[in-house]
Amino acid sequence: MEGKKRINRLRIKRVQQNARVPTKRPRIAAAHDIYALKDGTIGAQRQMLVDTGIAIGLPKGTYGRLAASSGMAGKHGIAVGCGVIDADYTGERKVILRNHEDTSYEFKAGDRMGQLIVEKIQTHNAMEIDNLDDMERGTQGFGSSDLGPKWLIACEELKVTMCFLCPDPQDNSYLTKKTFTHTAAYETK
Repeated sequence: MEGKKRINRLRIKRVQQNARVPTKRPRIAAAHDIYALKDGTIGAQRQMLVDTGIAIGLPKGTYGRLAASSGMAGKHGIAVGCGVIDADYTGERKVILRNHEDTSYEFKAGDRMGQLIVEKIQTHNAMEIDNLDDMERGTQGFGSSDLGPKWLIACEELKVTMCFLCPDPQDNSYLTKKTFTHTAAYETK
């Protein structure tokens, strides 16, 4: 991109004229809705590559992640596959949908097929080493974080002197100088 300044925004290009541009509602939502280009049917216990008709330009230092919509997943058993979009891929974005139900799933052109979430990334290269730092959890796998010891967290409030009406507590007839100390301990689950 020699000589051009890269715009640091999410950019969408229609590859097909009748493609629907991703939308975001409400504005503070985490994801942009992605839509199907054509009608289709996903057979029971099958998957399908769904055209969107759009290409995506991602901001510098980000990648796109495709996720299922909660409605499609919860009501129809539809999951999204191939969830990562690298910033250097600028071809048409397609979505793999998996039907986990025992009945076919039909959709129409313009129906929501998933959600695009733009996330920041660290682009560090991997480095091979002989040993990882010893950690308490170590090589314990799934569910092992629940097996660890319970920690005692103790906190103590600082002594506080307050005066609302006069900067000098000696001259404040409504509030006398007091100090408050409170100690509490909590055990985590």
